[in-house]
Amino acid sequence: MDVRVCLLVLLLLSLPARADDAGWWAVQHGVVEGLFRRDVGAWAHALEATAVPDDAAARMERFQVLARAGHAAALRELLARLTVLTPRQQHQRWAKAIDFLIDREDWEAARFAMEALPHARPGRATSSSVTGPGTGT
Repeated sequence: MDVRVCLLVLLLLSLPARADDAGWWAVQHGVVEGLFRRDVGAWAHALEATAVPDDAAARMERFQVLARAGHAAALRELLARLTVLTPRQQHQRWAKAIDFLIDREDWEAARFAMEALPHARPGRATSSSVTGPGTGT
């Protein structure tokens, strides 16, 4: 095999193919850690009292907290705002969020999210968005 082809293959293999997944898992880890110290309902109410952040990770955190707290109206509002705040090319980074809703059997929110972010393709992960990466369950 040509050395250039080998180097190209190695370069492609070293790229973070799941960078968006890594961001999702980092945020999820932070939220789960936060749940040991905070009441999810109070946390959700505090987030609802603030403007939707510009930072993608902060929006993911807000999404997870609102979903876990069962704040459906605020979650729908956030998802509706994501259509404006998230360029079409970045919709796929929210696929894990939709997987999260599906795993929680929050069908109404999952459907709304898929309509709000039509270019996100949930269900492409090999592991559950609830249990974490690499668990396969």
